[in-house]
Amino acid sequence: MRSVVRIGVLGAARIVPKALLQPAHGLTDVVAVASRDAERARAFADTHGILDAHGSYEELLARSDLDAVYVALPAAHHARWTLAALDAGKNVLCEKPFGLSVEEAAACVGRAAEAGLLLMEAHHWRYHPLLDAFTRALGDLGPLSEVRALFDAPIRSGNIRLDPALGAGVLLDFGCYLLQWLMLAAADDEPTIAHASAIQGDTGIDLAFRAVLHAKSGARLSLSCDMRPEVTFTAYVEAVGESGQVRFENPLNGQDARLVIQRGAETERIEAAGPTTYRRQLEAFVQALHAGTDPPTSGASIVRTQALLDDLYRAAGLPDRALLSRSLTG
Repeated sequence: MRSVVRIGVLGAARIVPKALLQPAHGLTDVVAVASRDAERARAFADTHGILDAHGSYEELLARSDLDAVYVALPAAHHARWTLAALDAGKNVLCEKPFGLSVEEAAACVGRAAEAGLLLMEAHHWRYHPLLDAFTRALGDLGPLSEVRALFDAPIRSGNIRLDPALGAGVLLDFGCYLLQWLMLAAADDEPTIAHASAIQGDTGIDLAFRAVLHAKSGARLSLSCDMRPEVTFTAYVEAVGESGQVRFENPLNGQDARLVIQRGAETERIEAAGPTTYRRQLEAFVQALHAGTDPPTSGASIVRTQALLDDLYRAAGLPDRALLSRSLTG
């Protein structure tokens, strides 16, 4: 492994500057971007100071000078191109949601293990500067009775999150965060589903989703996510225990977040400090590459999250995301 990791990007997506290019300064070299449109790739590269642009994903993956690939494509294309990157000998940082089914997730994780390559899902919240303080606060609450997670954000027409052919749905896109927040807070990777329901749009995708799960400890876990255009942005996870409660406001953003901890009549607030979640995520990726270790958002974590997403869609009576996407794309 080179001392400075060289990364290529699959997809000239809007997330790339915030999630990779800005955090990469002084940490990695982003040397190439690929799009299915050569002109789009070249324009993106010129705008963001990337040296090389490719008009196909295959062309980028054929390069021998890349240590890793960042997959920034729509969810419906994650598994295919993650497998292709692994087969080309590249380590992979793949955007969330990881895929459309647990079968896709398990196939990719298995291929990475066989090849001895790093496969990490880009759940940047897991590297939040307040996360350690949140887990310490959870440990002080005693047995938990309830954990609640919510993520609302308005999504308007034209957004790929509304295209069922690309793996759309609020549970898939927002809910993957909520499930991981709940599992972390409850210290339970396999909660059972008690109830799930969705509000669907004209194309049949879920625009709002609600669910209740139960942890092995008996704690009630609830999630709610909504991407209808009339909602306002809100994101939090809160846990109620025997000795008080803690609310983690905006776990998605390392610079606009806080913990609110209540113990009896006392309230403590802890503000976020430190680098962005995207910078810390990229640091974890690079560290794992050099050390040969598995970061928290790799391996079994990817498969468990995807399995729960699949189970929740079934519990709500909605079609499998992979089947829905294939039915629309042939």
